[in-house]
Amino acid sequence: MTNSDVFITTSTNGVTWTTPVVVDSGAGDQWFPWADVNPTNGKVGVLYHDRGASNGPTYNTALAEGQPGSFVKTILNTAPSNPTMSEFFQAGDPACEFCAVFHGDYIGLAYGTDGRANATWTDMRDPSPFTPGLFLQFIYYARK
Repeated sequence: MTNSDVFITTSTNGVTWTTPVVVDSGAGDQWFPWADVNPTNGKVGVLYHDRGASNGPTYNTALAEGQPGSFVKTILNTAPSNPTMSEFFQAGDPACEFCAVFHGDYIGLAYGTDGRANATWTDMRDPSPFTPGLFLQFIYYARK
């Protein structure tokens, strides 16, 4: 079992940096971080994929906001992504015919001048209309 984590480090001058601080201490994997700073309050936002307390087959997309050492996490997606049962990104392994080898690599976060977070990511939450039990990949957007 793995426990990949997302860390953040900061600098005020671009030369010296703080010791990395974990963004989310969940027991499952967190990966693909994207960070931005809210221009209205100076808080940091980190968007990432998150398996939460365990490393099951699904994951959520989370936004952690605050300062290093004091983040508040919000789950942005409306249903978990199921990348292990993909309609199109299959491993071709006879032992696991529909296992996925790719879950998407697009994720982004940008705060507007109004201080609201604009987040985009790909996931596989939508059931395939072609093959029951499999899922399609789409890009999603949330504003917080």
